Amino acid sequence: MAKSKKHTQHLLIFLTVLVDLIGFGIVIPLLPLYAEEFDANYWQLGMLMALHSLMQFIFSPLLGKISDRVGRRPVLILSIAGNVIAYSVLASAGSLWVLFIARFLSGVSSANISTAQAYLADITAREKRAGAMGMIGAAFGLGFTLGPALAGGVLAMTHASWAPQWLSNMGSHAPFWTAALLSVANLIWVSRSLPESLPKEKRQTSKAPMSLLPHHRFREVANLEGPWLLRLLAVYFFNVTAFSMMTMLFTLFTNRRFGFEEQQNAWLFTLIGIIGVIIQGGMIRRIEPKVGAFKLAMVGAIVLTVTLALMPWTSNWTLLIVFLTMVAIGNSLVQPSLNTIASRFADEQSQGTALGLMASAGSLGRVVGPLLSSVLLAVEFGPGFGSVALWVSAGIALIATMLLLSLGGERRASNG
Repeated sequence: MAKSKKHTQHLLIFLTVLVDLIGFGIVIPLLPLYAEEFDANYWQLGMLMALHSLMQFIFSPLLGKISDRVGRRPVLILSIAGNVIAYSVLASAGSLWVLFIARFLSGVSSANISTAQAYLADITAREKRAGAMGMIGAAFGLGFTLGPALAGGVLAMTHASWAPQWLSNMGSHAPFWTAALLSVANLIWVSRSLPESLPKEKRQTSKAPMSLLPHHRFREVANLEGPWLLRLLAVYFFNVTAFSMMTMLFTLFTNRRFGFEEQQNAWLFTLIGIIGVIIQGGMIRRIEPKVGAFKLAMVGAIVLTVTLALMPWTSNWTLLIVFLTMVAIGNSLVQPSLNTIASRFADEQSQGTALGLMASAGSLGRVVGPLLSSVLLAVEFGPGFGSVALWVSAGIALIATMLLLSLGGERRASNG
């Protein structure tokens, strides 16, 4: 009975994160053109894209720490309600500054991923957490696959001859209203069905003040045996930075090299999502108990580094598919494995804090990566467009690999 209950809880939290990420996936491919309706210049568009991840960077540890004190369920409910508001504001925006408000709210609300990871850690034995963390990765893959597809389908319906007038009048706003409705359904789902995972007796009782200021962030790292965890956080930051540089420039890369338009690139991004789902949602939980999270992370980091370094020499369709597949495999191995290592390192009272710090490092990487990539795309050197940016991303991935090697393996919490 207890085992069945845990399976149900795993499914519930997976669906909760999935619906959240489908909403996010709806927004990302449409936001640039949507912002141009409000006369956004390229710098403003870049800031608009970065703001969401910046807010995740700031708020992920805070939400994780709050969940350590009050429980996971209240934090998840409030953050999903925040997404309902954020998508509604985005859909009804009448000016550029309103778009910035919507992105701010969505970034704060989407910082709940660390709380969802902590929820899974609460209900999963340490030796089985690789599979649980892989579920979050699979939700990312499915969300980023289904979200853009749903956005395209909704837009197609607004232009269909049979569409009712109210739907046709929505135009480009319709997908954002769809994201808001999905969040409403998610809020009802969680409120009615998701039980609390952290009993009161296991909650953090510290009354130390919680702050968004950097020196408090560093103090949290120090409290969790700082030097080793700091290096793990650095590995995660550099890995995510490298991968986000590639994803930011990839559409421009295929357009300049092969003349690909939106439809072809959508299929390529779907391929990344499918690989993520296969590896993180199924394979990794079977492989990790035999190989170990640290070795999987090393393999993924090496594959990512080598592939990014070779991508500038992409000269045909076959090489493009091979390189893209290898990048997706490398990223799908390394990121959930690093989160597994972090979850095993922290004790029960610090799960939310440790995983929140990991999520925060990843969010910072998703801020730095696209901004750095956008600067380097202007540098013309090498085999073709994007070569310098890809080489720099490979160099950053190499730094992550060397730092990971210096860790020497996993470390366990004293009670583990």
